[in-house]
Amino acid sequence: MISKKNKLTSERLLSLKSGKPVKNVKNAYFSLKIFTSTGTNPRFSVIVSTKVDKRSVVRNHIKRIIFGFLSAKLTEIPLYDYIFIVYPAAAKIDKEQLLRELEITFLNPKP
Repeated sequence: MISKKNKLTSERLLSLKSGKPVKNVKNAYFSLKIFTSTGTNPRFSVIVSTKVDKRSVVRNHIKRIIFGFLSAKLTEIPLYDYIFIVYPAAAKIDKEQLLRELEITFLNPKP
C-alpha cells in the first residue's frame, strides 16, 4: 500500500476540487485530475462512489488495485497532486485490464 505522506488529506482534497486542474485526463474507466503540489512528495486520492457499485468490497478492491499500482510506480511519478475519479465501467473489467488502462493513461497522459 501507499504511505500516508503520499495520500491527500480531506482538507487538501476539498480545496483542490474547487480549483482548476493543471491537466485532466479521461478514459472509459476513470478520470485523472492533476494539480500543482505544495508538498515534497506526489500525493494521491482515489474516489470510488456508490454509483460504481453498492458493495463496499468491490469499491475497496478497485481502490487497492489503483493504490498498489501507484506504490509500485512511485519513483516514476512527477511531483503533483492526483485525484482519480472512478467510473462504473471500472467495476465490470478485470484487474489486468484496469492495470493496463492505468499504465496507458497515467504514465502517458494525453489530455
